Amino acid sequence: MMALTTDTTGWPYRRHRATLESVFAARQMSAPWALCSSITQEETAREWLT
Repeated sequence: MMALTTDTTGWPYRRHRATLESVFAARQMSAPWALCSSITQEETAREWLT
């Protein structure tokens, strides 16, 4: 598992997202923690924001 002090800001999106998903699953995280839905289609993202 990744150390809590690892800087992930320079990672590609897919690696960053996969790491977050694995942390949530491994720690069985739930409310108040939430991993928001994710998409890569710009048109769908625009729909979410309107």
